Amino acid sequence: MRARGPGPIVLFGVALALRLGWMGRWGGLHAGVEPGNLRSVRRVFDGHERLFFEAFRGSVADPTAQAWPLGLWVHRGLGLLVGDPRWLLVLPSLAGAVAVVLVAALTSRHFGRRAGAWAGVLAAVLPEHVAWSTSAVPVVLATTLMLWSFWVRSDWGAAVLLGLAAALRPELALWGLCRGWAGLAGLLVGVAHLVGIGAPPTGSFGAAWSINMLLVDFVAPWVVLLAAAFAPRGARRVQLGIAAGFAGMALFTDLGPRHLLLPGLAVCGLAGAAVARRPALVGVAVLGLVLASAQDLRAHWHVRDPAPVLDNATMEGVVDGCVEVSDEPPIPGQPVPSHLSAPAGACWVWALAPEHTEWSSRGLRARAHRMGRAYGWTPVAVDAPGGGRPWRLWVVLEPRLPWRGATVPPVRSPP
Repeated sequence: MRARGPGPIVLFGVALALRLGWMGRWGGLHAGVEPGNLRSVRRVFDGHERLFFEAFRGSVADPTAQAWPLGLWVHRGLGLLVGDPRWLLVLPSLAGAVAVVLVAALTSRHFGRRAGAWAGVLAAVLPEHVAWSTSAVPVVLATTLMLWSFWVRSDWGAAVLLGLAAALRPELALWGLCRGWAGLAGLLVGVAHLVGIGAPPTGSFGAAWSINMLLVDFVAPWVVLLAAAFAPRGARRVQLGIAAGFAGMALFTDLGPRHLLLPGLAVCGLAGAAVARRPALVGVAVLGLVLASAQDLRAHWHVRDPAPVLDNATMEGVVDGCVEVSDEPPIPGQPVPSHLSAPAGACWVWALAPEHTEWSSRGLRARAHRMGRAYGWTPVAVDAPGGGRPWRLWVVLEPRLPWRGATVPPVRSPP
């Protein structure tokens, strides 16, 4: 008897509804964008997304590591066809839904239809993939092209798809090597972009690696990672490939979930294969925990937390002689040094801001997650000026890793 499960049309519809409707509020936030009102633009298209929004509006900037040329011209072409900025939500949502169907199809090919059905369901609700399917940054489109390259039988067709994916996101070229010689096309395109246009700023690879290796849950929620560990024996090569790829990507100083969407979807495939071998109750439990994680992310989708409140004793605490550090990667000329390049042996303080509490394409919530994983922190003051100006929560950092260089002085009250 053949295993039953949601067909590709149903999976596509569910995945699209979760991205475009549930997470994206059917474009409600995007509908409020007025191109001439910078504040309304920044509410949705912040950071790198603004470059794609400007390309959509007709002003194509010079390509950089924040916006590669193919992505800019894709958005320019979309802008010529439609003028409504809500299409900048629709396009990635469609690409994300196609990716879910491809995950189910690839898993079915290798592990059977029941495994494919579970993999598709898990991929449909994978929190970071759902959220990034609402972003104008073409990382989800590039990931979908990568999955498509693994689906097609033709090596030449795969080479074209991998080249397009690497032109949108050069870091994906490493994963393309798993496709065999066709992956060389993506590698050549990715290297050409990094050499010809420039690479993102980097700092100490060792310091970045030591912290980023703590962020395995950037790939997928813990429960999905655990399920993937129990995938059938035939999945060992995929498991090793994901682990090796993550270890390599961890060298990137500004690693975020957006760089790990492809291995995250592969983990969903392995988890689906594992769940298909276990009682349905296990699958329901895994799915429930993933949905809870997705709901938590949705609650912070472009939504910032209010200013925190400290008790009076803590608010009056001061720290003298500390060095302020930022959560950013090392960038030449930055006024506040990165925590990855700050002077060793000093006391470090860091300012948590409201943008660190929301999900947006700037990835600052992921950076705050990294800071919380690498350091313990002691709140010492809140600066909440009001009047629309952002609050700041000042904290003293205490390294959790013994080789990190900050010291922690006593917090004392003012005389």
